[in-house]
Amino acid sequence: MEEWGRSFEDCLKWEVGNGKTISFWEDRWVGNVTLKSKFLRLYSLIVDKDISLNLCEDWINSVWLENLIWRRGLFEWEKLQVCQLLEVVQGMSPILTFDDSWI
Repeated sequence: MEEWGRSFEDCLKWEVGNGKTISFWEDRWVGNVTLKSKFLRLYSLIVDKDISLNLCEDWINSVWLENLIWRRGLFEWEKLQVCQLLEVVQGMSPILTFDDSWI
């Protein structure tokens, strides 16, 4: 069972469709880790920790523009982390005509 991971969920990740059922921070939808674990400091500063993917983004000409609300103004080093976050999610454009699914 070791090759299956610690749990069934470890073997799955989300395939992005319309983003309505994917938790931006707590689901694995980009890479093999959650954005919460990769950007823990930013997660601690976000107002809506349960925001779904479709509500925290605006797509303009296939470019992801973050629509995240912070509890306070960010320090310069935290702004750098936001830039890193944007780089991670930039290539993940939604497919509005399909529902999210597990792969």
